Amino acid sequence: MLTVHCASSLADLAEEREQLNAINHASRLPDPFSTFEFYELYFQHDEFFRHGVDTELWFLTVREEGRIIGYLPLRRVRDRALGIGCWKVEFFATHDNDRPHLVARPADEERCRDAVFRWLHERRSQWSFLELKQQPADSNLRKTRVFSAPRYYVRSFPNLENGSIEVRWNTLRDWFGELSKKMRKNLGRQFRALAAMGRLEHLASSDPAATPLLFELYCTIEARSWKASADAAISRSSRRVEFFRELLTPRSPMRVRIDLLLLDGVPVAGLLCGAFERRLYGLHTVFDNAYAQVGPGGSALLFGMREAIEGGYLGFNLLSGFRYYKTRWQAEVTRTEAVQVFRVGRARFFQALLGGLRRSLLSDQEEDVDFNLARRESARVIAPIAAGERARIESLVAELMQLGVLLEGPAELARALPFDIRRTRETSELAAAS
Repeated sequence: MLTVHCASSLADLAEEREQLNAINHASRLPDPFSTFEFYELYFQHDEFFRHGVDTELWFLTVREEGRIIGYLPLRRVRDRALGIGCWKVEFFATHDNDRPHLVARPADEERCRDAVFRWLHERRSQWSFLELKQQPADSNLRKTRVFSAPRYYVRSFPNLENGSIEVRWNTLRDWFGELSKKMRKNLGRQFRALAAMGRLEHLASSDPAATPLLFELYCTIEARSWKASADAAISRSSRRVEFFRELLTPRSPMRVRIDLLLLDGVPVAGLLCGAFERRLYGLHTVFDNAYAQVGPGGSALLFGMREAIEGGYLGFNLLSGFRYYKTRWQAEVTRTEAVQVFRVGRARFFQALLGGLRRSLLSDQEEDVDFNLARRESARVIAPIAAGERARIESLVAELMQLGVLLEGPAELARALPFDIRRTRETSELAAAS
């Protein structure tokens, strides 16, 4: 017989971390975001998790004869609907991860799901709304038979899709050759235009001694990026900064690599990736908005693609959002839905009905936008770098050189990249326009 235990603190599960990680390793979707180490870092540093105030951890473990066979980390959050206080249950980790799911060995998935849903049903007085975001078509959490009418109202909505590149090429040039003609032309043209603006260099490492310094350089770009004005930067919160710093330490389940593009010694684009079990995860990217027309973000992602191929990874997971862009990089898109369960008669239920009525009266046809709206609406004029900031950047780069971090200059880039980086009249004009 299966039993479900609810832990309100990760300390209650610390002695069972190896059990939990072993189940993740044996599951259909092993990933770094389902490891005990990731949950620990997230629990300590999530900027939205207010311990003991508005948020309560509901880490559910399914056990058979005392042994854990599956787990579903949730949290209960204080919510409001139609001006009335209520409780919402959702995944514990709601951002900086990939498609949260119930973790179990394939043979145990269904019975673990049924046990967890029964447990939630039996404690329905403690919540009025359950939301499970980013569930793909094959997710077992989409089968919600226990939540049947008349007690519940269940619906689903399209959610952020995942974009992943399955690596099947031996060289970066092989991959580049399979891109569309337009994409190949744009990548080469924009890189040449960026290189025409000054001395372009590439700096990268996954050495834990170097990544903290690279991260400091990465953060210098954020103040000049569109993400700063869109509240999408790592630096938007001190707790978020600490979370990413901890991902660079031995506590992290991933080996983090940071790539930077420097123009005349100043970082203008960066990429953070995490390696876990032969898969590479694109965690975050940033670029200086002053150079937006010459695509520095794409140039940084190009080096992530090179690492995915030359590092022998099985796949490069670009996580969620921006489908229009990732498909151009050969990413396969997995659509997801948010599964929502409402207790009938509660404020959240009536709010959902009103929302559905509003959408039926108004045109709710979603436009497949082929651009980043937040980036387009962000400020385009960025202040120049202060003298003190430039000096700090130079000091950090000098420390990295002392650690032996490889700096690729124009000659090395010319040999490594799958296109000619010599400037042309077209790229010189594009560089001047930027």
